[in-house]
Amino acid sequence: MKRSITRPIAYVFLVLTFILGLAWYNNISMALQWDPVDGHDKVYQGPISWLNWSAVDFSTATTLIPFFGCLLITAGLFRTANAKKDSDVSGYFPFFRSYNSITVALGLIGTVWGLIMIGYYDAAKVKMADLILCLRTALYSTLLALVWVFLFVIPIGSIMRWWYRKVSGYVDTGPEKILTGVKDQLVQLSSSLGAVNRRVDEFNAQLPAAKNNLEGISGAVDNLKEGIGNVVSGAMDTLKSIKSTLQAQLRVADEQSKAAVNQQNVAQTQQNAIHRLTGRVNSLEQQRKDAEARAENAEAKLATIKKTLT
Repeated sequence: MKRSITRPIAYVFLVLTFILGLAWYNNISMALQWDPVDGHDKVYQGPISWLNWSAVDFSTATTLIPFFGCLLITAGLFRTANAKKDSDVSGYFPFFRSYNSITVALGLIGTVWGLIMIGYYDAAKVKMADLILCLRTALYSTLLALVWVFLFVIPIGSIMRWWYRKVSGYVDTGPEKILTGVKDQLVQLSSSLGAVNRRVDEFNAQLPAAKNNLEGISGAVDNLKEGIGNVVSGAMDTLKSIKSTLQAQLRVADEQSKAAVNQQNVAQTQQNAIHRLTGRVNSLEQQRKDAEARAENAEAKLATIKKTLT
């Protein structure tokens, strides 16, 4: 009988949750239209016009908080309708431990956002309607959060926990149940201690063999260390020999490089001397040609003079 009553109530809250979800969506759509620059005297309209009255603030906290709360209540009602016999719920059912703190925090965030909104308006153009919009966001969000927590969450939570126990048939036997639980825990603890003692005895029995194994491992480790030391020592000697060889080769290469540089300098000097000698020869050859030309001119003039005299 109790379960048959719970299911219709759960479906009613499911429909209410759906409507509140639409209201939150409508509120978000209107908040996204907010324009502090060119939105003076603007009438904001959401996609679901018959829910525009619920969008009283632009932080959307006033629609988010009841939507989320009703969602948890609906889940709790369906859980109650399917409750196992003699089962119980936590002291926060149908909500969770930090639900009240989160709800109040959402309201305060809405208040802060409403005050921040004022700063986006141009002081020279801001109107009273703009300030009212911001203050409405700041005040309604915190107001609804406090009203929801103290006037709805606390009594609804108490009623739903009581109703869940009625549906499941859970009976709180008080101190007797606590003592029974403690006794069961002590029995389990005693059993666990016996198992631990057996494991300790087995461990103690295995200690001598483990000690011998450790001694053998220790000897093997010492031999391994000695072998590694010998290998490392030989490798160091080899590296030193290679280093000495490389240094000698580097000195030889350095000397050869210096000799090559000297030869290159000598060759450059010889090449410069050849260039200068070639230039001198070319100069002398030009002078010879000039002298021959002058001699030919002189002979021509002498022949002309002889012809004149005869």
